[in-house]
Amino acid sequence: MPLLFLPVSVLGFVSGLLGVVACGATSGDGSGSCTSAAECVAGAMCSAGQCVSPPTTSGAGGAPAASSGATGMNSSNASSSAGGGSSAGATGGGSGTGGSGAATTGSGGTGSSGGGPAGAGGMSAGGMSAGGMGGTGSGGAAQVGNCDTEWEGYPSYNGNGSVTFYTFAMGSNCEGTPTGKCVNCNFEVTGVGPDAVAHVHTGDGRHFGAMNTQDFNDAAACGTCAEVTRDGNRSVVVTIVDRCPDGACQPGHIDLSREAFLELGSEAEGRLGVGGVGTISWRYVPCPVPNDASVSLRLKEPNNEYYTAVIVEDHEFPIASVQIKGVEAQRDGASNFWLVGDGNQFPPPWHVRATDVNGWVYESTLSLGQSGAVSTGQMAACD
Repeated sequence: MPLLFLPVSVLGFVSGLLGVVACGATSGDGSGSCTSAAECVAGAMCSAGQCVSPPTTSGAGGAPAASSGATGMNSSNASSSAGGGSSAGATGGGSGTGGSGAATTGSGGTGSSGGGPAGAGGMSAGGMSAGGMGGTGSGGAAQVGNCDTEWEGYPSYNGNGSVTFYTFAMGSNCEGTPTGKCVNCNFEVTGVGPDAVAHVHTGDGRHFGAMNTQDFNDAAACGTCAEVTRDGNRSVVVTIVDRCPDGACQPGHIDLSREAFLELGSEAEGRLGVGGVGTISWRYVPCPVPNDASVSLRLKEPNNEYYTAVIVEDHEFPIASVQIKGVEAQRDGASNFWLVGDGNQFPPPWHVRATDVNGWVYESTLSLGQSGAVSTGQMAACD
């Protein structure tokens, strides 16, 4: 008899219909018939009176790599994602765990890249196959912000800036500090000759500067970073830790640490830019804080339950606001500490929440006797 040729598509359809039997499993007695899965070989299931192999589909396949997960306010704050997968929230890097329903990806924490492991997908509708894998969890600031690099109230100087240099040996004498030196922003001075300041991530703590009074802006410049460029081809990034007084520094001027100044010129040149040698431009830039570093919150007087003043350190962007126990604090323009009223407002412990100019939120709880704490939020990864 003549051979009958069928199109491939038809053959595929037919084989799909027959696949349950052709690729099925036999029962324990070899007949293939059954009344329950217990009568079939291990791993098989009983369907329509026949032992068959379970489906081998991959479920819904999972969603693409997760982008933001839960946007909780630090802590775990895991919230359910579609299909039963839960996201790890702002602590960053937790794995999403699968639930019932279509396969979904558990998303990692929001924030900078490089957080935790991929979240496992949810179970497929059949309950047998694995769902898609979640995207990589990210570093996790408490609340999603953005990565703007120009901020209102933080001007730049294009060709009309100037710099000089200073050392702690020239002054900055303070009693009660480990080195006998201090800076207006109240970051700890950790070295004298060469001079170094804690929580400064530029030049291993040695590239810092004192901002003129106008641009210091009541301590709003504290902890910010500025890129200073000479003649368009030599530059250095410094962290602002101090204030240069009126009369010595006009608007647009920064008094640099000696080591930072030497990146731009020689000691003999003394002054660069307006009123000196060459041309100086400078602008605020994100601080080069390591991606795995967290913002630090520190009490001015950790053993005084009647006075609560907090300083924020290790931030990538300028700090815009601070709340202590949910109440807006004000920054002391002379010391860079944040406090509510006269500081005697709340008993310990104190929950502190800091927000930077880009909307990233960092928070932690400080207890009596605790000098400092690392916030649970982390830096944003911004190029």
